[in-house]
Amino acid sequence: MCFGCAIELLAYSPLYRKQVPTTIYLLTSFGLYVALINMIALLFGNEVRVFPATQQSVVSLGPVLLTGIQLLEVATSIVVLTPLMILLRKSNWGRLIRAVRDNPTLASTTGVNLASVRRLVFATGSALAGVAAVLAVLDVGADPQGGLPVLLIAIVSVIVGGIGSFGGPILV
Repeated sequence: MCFGCAIELLAYSPLYRKQVPTTIYLLTSFGLYVALINMIALLFGNEVRVFPATQQSVVSLGPVLLTGIQLLEVATSIVVLTPLMILLRKSNWGRLIRAVRDNPTLASTTGVNLASVRRLVFATGSALAGVAAVLAVLDVGADPQGGLPVLLIAIVSVIVGGIGSFGGPILV
């Protein structure tokens, strides 16, 4: 969470204050991705790190075979995302985030601190990404180059699920 907030504070906040075009955010994201991947590769090596194999039970659901870690991933996503979706739909916190997403100028004129809402969103998103990363590493290992396929899947999910929708990309 702290790392995500630091990236927001050091990279995205200055861009937001300068009111740069949206494509600059995209280029900044790709630049940060390349820099971080190369830093990880320099510090820890570029090879895939796999945890020592433990005996995994396999559950058969028809033609689908799932390991215990994969079942844990599904259960964790349900346990984490269900309350999050309820919070985003029903709480003042969710209404505040939606207001800033829909019309930041209006939200700002009503006294909403946009910077704190942005940090809250980055902290929440970073925490969710951290949980997903830990589970993925337990399942398939740690690969410094493994983020790009996940990024591409996320981009397609947002486009297909609906830009501006909370639940659509999750369902896709």
